[in-house]
Amino acid sequence: MLVPVLAEQEMPGTGGALYLELLLVVAAVGAVLLIGRFLVPLALARVAAARNRDAFTVISILATLGAALAMEAIGASMALGAFLMGMMLSASPFKHQIEADIEPFKGFLLALFFVAVGMSINVDTVLETGLPLFGHVVALLVLKGLVLAGLGLAFGLGKQIAVRLAFLLPQSGEFGFVLFGAAIAAGLMSEKEFALVAVIISVSMAATPVLNKLGIRLAAALGKERGAGLEAGSTHEAEMGEVVVAGYGRSGRAVCAMLRRAGIPYVAYDIDPAAVTAGRLRGHNVHYGNLNDPSIMRMAGVGHAETVVVTLDNQATAERIIAEVRNFSTGTRILARAETTDDVRKLLAHGASQATPAVAEGSIALGAQVLLSLDVPLDTVVELTEILRHDNYAALDEDAETG
Repeated sequence: MLVPVLAEQEMPGTGGALYLELLLVVAAVGAVLLIGRFLVPLALARVAAARNRDAFTVISILATLGAALAMEAIGASMALGAFLMGMMLSASPFKHQIEADIEPFKGFLLALFFVAVGMSINVDTVLETGLPLFGHVVALLVLKGLVLAGLGLAFGLGKQIAVRLAFLLPQSGEFGFVLFGAAIAAGLMSEKEFALVAVIISVSMAATPVLNKLGIRLAAALGKERGAGLEAGSTHEAEMGEVVVAGYGRSGRAVCAMLRRAGIPYVAYDIDPAAVTAGRLRGHNVHYGNLNDPSIMRMAGVGHAETVVVTLDNQATAERIIAEVRNFSTGTRILARAETTDDVRKLLAHGASQATPAVAEGSIALGAQVLLSLDVPLDTVVELTEILRHDNYAALDEDAETG
């Protein structure tokens, strides 16, 4: 935000007045944030409700490009506009589906970005600077490491985590390339200065794996602390939930409510934006996304989930998701909802660990209530219900066939 204000070039419509330039940048940032917070999610909800996957992707891309062009129009960095819109979209219920849709472009554009950065480095300038350049890298890593360690201790994370943090995040991020790229375009840096800064950023990022391993060893040497340590389960997927629920209809809502009351981490997905909005208002961890998409499965952490629950009404879609999950992770427990006992057999054939027929279970529950109202002992009722559930509800089918 400050780069265009600090630049010698006047911003349009300000006459070079500093307070007007600041006001223009703040107004533009506020407009992008408001549009990204309210208007874009509204448009995404409309096309999602219409099941228009192509329009969904196009709106996501156009919103980001529009924010970038708006910032360029006032003389600010295009990257700032794209970053702000991306931040707003990442806070929306559609974030996982957007991330899955953008995935095909991500690898190519990321590679192009780093290739462009590498080609912008003047090797002669680096050789002329010599050893002092690497002294700057060490200074960056040490200063950031000390700040991070201090923050970790100040927030009560403990010595082990503070050390891990200091050795994991002391590098300069790739956004530094964007920031200093905007600075050189605005005339605030020379090409020689940018070449040196680019090398410092690159070397600090390349040192991260080595520093991380060193941090792990140092943290271990400090000894175990109560409640300290970064456990293996604290990954992105584990945070998403130990249980992944496909579908947020009546059955999905009931499952999520029970998981929430039991204190079990979970994440649910549905392609109905109205259902997603209603679920989030209830405080449920539900997102817009089609779990039939392998990219969404990766975002949800299906490969690391302990259990996947499929509650979809559409039998064919449920079968496809179960088959994909089973191929994705052979050790995951898959529980599914079915309409009939015949559907149960199909879901089990596609890889479900267990399937529950809604119609049969409803009938058994009703029968149990009838018996209890007739003063049949509870033990007898439980025994009868278990008999009917035995061997995938075979007793119900036999009773139906024999009339």
